Amino acid sequence: MIEPGRRWGSREWNLVMPLAYGLIQPVDVKLPNLPHELDGMRILHVSDLHIRRHGRLFSRLINQLTSIRHDLTVFTGDYMSYPGDEDASIKVMKKICERLNPSMGMYGVFGNHDFDEFRQRAGEELPIHWLSDHAVSVKDRPLDLLGFNVTKGSGPDGMKVAMDATLECGGRDEDRLRLGLLHYPQKFMLASDLGVDLMLSGHTHGGQIRLPGGRALFNSSDLPLGLSSGLMRHRDMMIGVSRGVGYAGMPFVTSWRLFCPSHMPLYTLRRGPMTGKRSNRLEMIQRW
Repeated sequence: MIEPGRRWGSREWNLVMPLAYGLIQPVDVKLPNLPHELDGMRILHVSDLHIRRHGRLFSRLINQLTSIRHDLTVFTGDYMSYPGDEDASIKVMKKICERLNPSMGMYGVFGNHDFDEFRQRAGEELPIHWLSDHAVSVKDRPLDLLGFNVTKGSGPDGMKVAMDATLECGGRDEDRLRLGLLHYPQKFMLASDLGVDLMLSGHTHGGQIRLPGGRALFNSSDLPLGLSSGLMRHRDMMIGVSRGVGYAGMPFVTSWRLFCPSHMPLYTLRRGPMTGKRSNRLEMIQRW
């Protein structure tokens, strides 16, 4: 029997397709109330690494990060997969952080696969500002980050975030950008009710296994399969759901991807009319 993440003979099951593609995907996001000094801001979104060892995929990732110019790095969870992955995960995360030099810093939240030992070590050993159901303001910038915590058995505490940030539910500050980091994209209404302008998430892996043409078969969430990843809109909030980098989570197919390559969105924020219609439903704007 093949154990997920192990070698089978001389090869590892790694069908990240296509291997020749770059991992970075540029995405433009228009926000009508974006502060003028943040117009053109670039955000690198790293999610769902699921590190078990320092393999070829992470060597490609680290090499590509060298040439990426951006202002802010955000991480949205699942840096490991199983207990025992902590050493490898911390090692690779350190190398990733060494390649990044964003002027506004690095911020992150944890996912449901990030166990207690990793969380403790990450807080001590990685130069990332971890947000666990609280909010921070980026120094000298009109930017607030709201980070929602999840664990294997519980979801985010929106009330704690609201109280920490002294927010009015649904209220928006036209002089500041409110950026939300939340591993579970299906909890988008929580961020929307707190007046988040742009929410970034992961968790779904974009389906990880897709049919030709891009239809996901499974996405580990309550989202419809057609909304497994992409740029979306809910009311006055834009949502970016990453396909993620690694692979894990489904029986018998935990170590490969099919028609759903790894990726890291690189968002460029622009001041302008928000794409799509204002609706209480979740609307797909750009599928990836």
